[in-house]
Amino acid sequence: MHWGSKMGLRAVRAVVAILLACGCVIPAVAQEVVSYNYDAFGRLIGTSTTGSINSGLTTTTTFDAASNRTSYNVAGVQPPPSLSVADATANEGGTLSFVVTRSGSSATAVSVSYSTADGSATSPADYTAASGTVSFAAGETSKTITVSTVDDPVIESTEVMTLNLAAPTGGATLGTASATGTILDNDSSFAIAGATATEGGALVFTVTRSGATTSAASVNYATANGSAIAPDDYTATSGTLNFAAGQTSATISVVTVDDTVVESTETMAVSLSGATSGATIATSSATGTILDNDVAPAYLAIGNASATEGGNLVFTVSRTGNTGIAASAIYSTASGSAIAGTDFGAVSGSVSFAAGESTKTITVATIDDNVVESTETMTIALSSPSANTTIATASGTGTILDNDSSFSISNASATEGGNLVFTVSRAGTTTSAASVNYATADGSAAAGSDYNSASGTLNFAAGQTSATISVSTLNDSFIEGSETFAVNLYSPSANANILSGSAIGVIGDVAWSATITSGSSAVCYKGCLYQYGYSSAGPMGSLSNTSLNGATITMITSFSSKINFALNGSGSAPANSGWSQIYVPGVGTLQRSAAIYSTSGTTATWSWVSAAVVTSGTVTIQ
Repeated sequence: MHWGSKMGLRAVRAVVAILLACGCVIPAVAQEVVSYNYDAFGRLIGTSTTGSINSGLTTTTTFDAASNRTSYNVAGVQPPPSLSVADATANEGGTLSFVVTRSGSSATAVSVSYSTADGSATSPADYTAASGTVSFAAGETSKTITVSTVDDPVIESTEVMTLNLAAPTGGATLGTASATGTILDNDSSFAIAGATATEGGALVFTVTRSGATTSAASVNYATANGSAIAPDDYTATSGTLNFAAGQTSATISVVTVDDTVVESTETMAVSLSGATSGATIATSSATGTILDNDVAPAYLAIGNASATEGGNLVFTVSRTGNTGIAASAIYSTASGSAIAGTDFGAVSGSVSFAAGESTKTITVATIDDNVVESTETMTIALSSPSANTTIATASGTGTILDNDSSFSISNASATEGGNLVFTVSRAGTTTSAASVNYATADGSAAAGSDYNSASGTLNFAAGQTSATISVSTLNDSFIEGSETFAVNLYSPSANANILSGSAIGVIGDVAWSATITSGSSAVCYKGCLYQYGYSSAGPMGSLSNTSLNGATITMITSFSSKINFALNGSGSAPANSGWSQIYVPGVGTLQRSAAIYSTSGTTATWSWVSAAVVTSGTVTIQ
């Protein structure tokens, strides 16, 4: 009901009038506070009630005709006393104060027993156990029970125990019979954590404070060398780190030195000491890790390569050292005994390594010619390395192996009737089979008369370097000079050529020979000498062979200072060609060109002037 409205006011007045008229009693709850509000004319315009329903008493209020209260009476019996205990809180080392209150009637004395009980807080580690009786005199409404706590140096969470009431006396009852005692930790500790930085940066160590932080505290710190040495790798520092009340962390900054030395990761330490305000040090030392920012170099080296002409020279560039970075270099070829454009294709460019790559290749094409030549070489060079890259081996040699071979034929000689053996040699590359054709050709010697013509193919197996061609000669009965013919090579197989393609075969004539025995039977009788005008003659003796160039030797005599040699032919005089000299034992070699030549019928005679005397031995004509 809204008391400010007219309807509300009329309703209140009506209720009051009814109450007054009937003499009604308005019950009220003891300990309630009822407030009445009146206007300027003394009229009741509102009431309010505060308090709790706990006493069991009743009140009576009377009003006059003007709705004014005329009396207020409280009647009834008070309830019995009730005892309750409230929770308590203290820092460790302090006292837990549990307040026990009495409600209801306080006219008589009452008491109640109490005792402590462990929770997360245990006795005697965290508090001192207590038990006993708390007594209330008449009129007393509150008492305090104290429990001592233990101040230890251990950082721990908040702990609790309980206080229990039991066995009330004096007609009292228990309201809240148990209370919780909360023990707050008053310890704190410092701990330092490790830090990492790249050289040239700062190592930032964080020091944390845990536990009770309600008061200020401090701790000392100092750096110490490890593999990192001050002042080369960092700047040594020391001091005191101050924590305000409530502050839980602070930092220590250590400056590191940025050098140019490639080195491994290094470490140093920061240690804590001398904590104040009862604080302890949980972690007293931390490691500072200094990372190197210098890059180790990569090393490039190029190797040698070889290939048969027409193939590819493949050069391998190897990287050692730091393979975790990108690296590159410039390369270019250069002529040696192998000439760019003739023996290989010149190349240049850049060889690049990505991080993690350790080998690359450079390919140089070679040129396949048909020239038989020795092994040739060229070079390839590395230059202009990228940052953090060093060239360890700057040049590689490319070896180009020839794949061509050549044939050469050498001259040959033999006495007629024997065989001319021509040697064909193969030079250059002989790793595969090859062949060449050959044929004879007349010179002063004629095929069919002086030799047998020959032709064919000479086959060389892989690795074979020589072969022979045999040409047979014909032995005739004519005294003649040396004669010649040729053997020519042609049409070599693939990757072969002819270096010396023609050879001369020399056929030597077979000399006539006979044995003359001085003083034996005459070759010609004395009568035959007279037909040549000789008055007397002495026969030389007998001959073992009297046939020469189709004629018969009928006389070899010596007369005075002449040596006579007669050929007896048929028909006309025998020819004087085909021989050039005669050797007579005791006389020596006589040239035909120095003889006196004469003919008569079918007889031809050569005479030489000589003072020597013919002896027995071998006569030869060439």
